[in-house]
Amino acid sequence: QVGDKFPATELATPEEEVYRDYLGLPDKPGFYLKEIKAEVMIVEFLNKYCYHCQQQAYLMNRIYKTIIKDPGMKERVKMLGIGVGNNRIQLLHFRQEKRIPFPLIPDKDFVAFENIGYPEGTPFTLIVKKENGEFFVKDTHLGMIEDRDVYVNNVRQILTGVTKASTRKTYKSAYQTLNPGVTEEEIKALITKRLNIQAIKIEDISPLKFKGFQQVFMLKVKKDSKLDVWF
Repeated sequence: QVGDKFPATELATPEEEVYRDYLGLPDKPGFYLKEIKAEVMIVEFLNKYCYHCQQQAYLMNRIYKTIIKDPGMKERVKMLGIGVGNNRIQLLHFRQEKRIPFPLIPDKDFVAFENIGYPEGTPFTLIVKKENGEFFVKDTHLGMIEDRDVYVNNVRQILTGVTKASTRKTYKSAYQTLNPGVTEEEIKALITKRLNIQAIKIEDISPLKFKGFQQVFMLKVKKDSKLDVWF
């Protein structure tokens, strides 16, 4: 949330020298955000398979280009993408596909995402500013950023010292926003139909209860006379 200190989470150092140089990091396995040589940072939590992250990639590229062309921001503002649930290879493919010019690092086990409070969706973008050697959150945005110029102007204001009031937002996840209202029984029917096509018989299907928005079902399935448990 706005006003919070970015948590002391060890992140994976980029393997590529060009990205280490961009962030001002030495060649070592891990780093903490506060080690990055920047006054302000845009930190985007994303996922390669997230539809809105794929759509937002073009806009984030434009934000990056706007920053590096601005003499007053080029050396003072840096960008970093954190791939929630992604590994290095997946992010390499994502960067090549979307031509992303700033570093992307993996958060394969969701450690960084959980440490910031698990906002229930990606993309989740933070603007943080360094104060007394630590980065503090100055702005948060869940979902797609709609206007490059408005967002860059917000970064510029934060860089020059404009302070927003601390907030405690109740975020709406993409699932909550876009969920078409499919019932539990309808989901079961869809799963059953899909597996029947593949000659997989469901012996039992039951929902598991988790805190949050995920819907997980446990299936006891039979294929070629063998029983297995799927989720």
